[in-house]
Amino acid sequence: MKSINSINIENIKGIEKLTFSATINPYMPNFLVAPNGFGKSSLATTFKSLNRDRLKVEEKNYHKGNPELEYLLEIEITNDDNSKTTLTANKDKNEISKIFDIEVIKSLLKPEANYRKIQGNHITSPTIEVENIYIVENIPEKFELPYQITKFRNSISDNRQIWVDLSGLLINPQFLTRLSNLNILDKFDLVKHQKFINDYKIIVKNLSGKKDEIINELNLHHLDILNNEFVNQIVTLLERFQNKSKAENILEAIQLIELYKSNKNDFYKLFNYNQYRIQKERILTLFNSFKATWKNIQPKEINITRKIKKKTVIVQKNLGIEFPKATDISNGERDVISFIGCLLKTQSNFRGKPTILIIDEVFDYLDDANLLAVQFYITKFIEFFQKREIQFFPMILTHLNPYYFKNYFFSKQKVHYLLSWKGAVDRGIENIVISRNNTKTKTYEDTISSYFLHFNPADFNIENDAKSEFTIQKLGNVNEQLCNSGEFKKSVLKYFDNYVSGKKNYDPISVCIACRILVEQNIYNQLPAELQNDFLETHTTVAKLDFARENTDIIIPEIYYFLGTLYNELLHIRKNNDNSSPIYLKLNNITIKEMIKQLKNNN
Repeated sequence: MKSINSINIENIKGIEKLTFSATINPYMPNFLVAPNGFGKSSLATTFKSLNRDRLKVEEKNYHKGNPELEYLLEIEITNDDNSKTTLTANKDKNEISKIFDIEVIKSLLKPEANYRKIQGNHITSPTIEVENIYIVENIPEKFELPYQITKFRNSISDNRQIWVDLSGLLINPQFLTRLSNLNILDKFDLVKHQKFINDYKIIVKNLSGKKDEIINELNLHHLDILNNEFVNQIVTLLERFQNKSKAENILEAIQLIELYKSNKNDFYKLFNYNQYRIQKERILTLFNSFKATWKNIQPKEINITRKIKKKTVIVQKNLGIEFPKATDISNGERDVISFIGCLLKTQSNFRGKPTILIIDEVFDYLDDANLLAVQFYITKFIEFFQKREIQFFPMILTHLNPYYFKNYFFSKQKVHYLLSWKGAVDRGIENIVISRNNTKTKTYEDTISSYFLHFNPADFNIENDAKSEFTIQKLGNVNEQLCNSGEFKKSVLKYFDNYVSGKKNYDPISVCIACRILVEQNIYNQLPAELQNDFLETHTTVAKLDFARENTDIIIPEIYYFLGTLYNELLHIRKNNDNSSPIYLKLNNITIKEMIKQLKNNN
């Protein structure tokens, strides 16, 4: 499988119909960016609603609360041969989970009500608590094999010291897990394989002498049993754990095979418990590598109880994380611990299939240090899948644009906009902004800033400098008309008018530029002549507004400051980026639309 190409959701929670087309590649963080209220959590809920057989949507997540609406999730994938396959999940079937394992990480915070009785009155106070995370559910009971070498020797009627004590191997979780993973012990139920064992035991029984003499004889003349591939695999495994001769390892392999045949149920328990021991050790090691001052919070075994006939009974044990009261732990610690705990749970659920991991807005509220920690762990998680050559598709849902934040450290990441700009882009205007942001010439940068991206009543022509910069930056041909600042402003203001009028043929970058120009023009026109030049020479729009406020009685509308979130987008415009979609996300916001209309009315 090469990629996921599209996701289609219908009638789940806040989504009536959403088709999201983008190439989501494995082994890299895929950021899915959309504003609050768009439906990111509905997307996460959709994937969370997948069970093994179908898409099971809870009543609270019906779109508009209507149970009659048919809900649907479709994923289109590109196969290794470049063919396309659409996988469907609905109330009757689930083709997606036959191909993918699905894991969803969301906030574990939940509101609770505390009831207290004060002076005869019942007082209710709301609190926020954190749900426990169960990383491994229904863990096996501790188990040791009831083994004694003397009993084994008696069972085969051979009490010689050549049959050695295997107690050390039978408590070694790494060895036992690898032996279990070979999945070959049951092969010796077949007569043809058991014959190798029986024949070898007869050979051994017929040999006499001291232990070393028998071992030497076996090494010299009786290694044919290794022609049995399953015996050979066990011997090879033993050689990885101990420095012994072939004959010694063959004898131990035979003893293991005979022990297993005589008590398979106990071996199943032994294998399960020791696989859990390794899993627990790995989980604790990984978890503690992030541990700082976490109030001794770490994964531990938790008894799950239930009242049965008025008695509290332990019904199962889970390995998990219990959180203290929300007031006893910082938000940052809570967020990182819960996030890492959920990742560990995902890893413990790994079954060898391609995996989709949905992370719902966890990133949006972490501070720099904790953000770095979880990014490091996601990188390790990606490596876990990559080493096993299993496709892994991490999708991080966020309302923040990762391109804008220096505390995103992934060497490879891809940003997709769930609400993207589908209209035309004026490349002439965009490339002038790009050339300004990427130039190494300070005078060129300052000229474009002063005459093109800020208000200035004078015209300026940059044609010659722009052609030179466009050549250096490989931006293609220059639109010569736009090299005149007056013509440039006419173009961006035309797009601005289209946007305010509700027309769709506007250019988001141009609207952004026009907002800044109109904010500064409105204040400039109210200034006395002797302050206008100082206003123009002041850098940044906020500083210009502060200059006017401090030196005059002009009333500065607060929306002029608020719109800074929009026109500061110009700083992030870069070559080969989707520069229009993040601006469009803001222009599509109802509040920002109203502020821009007020700006238009003020001019």
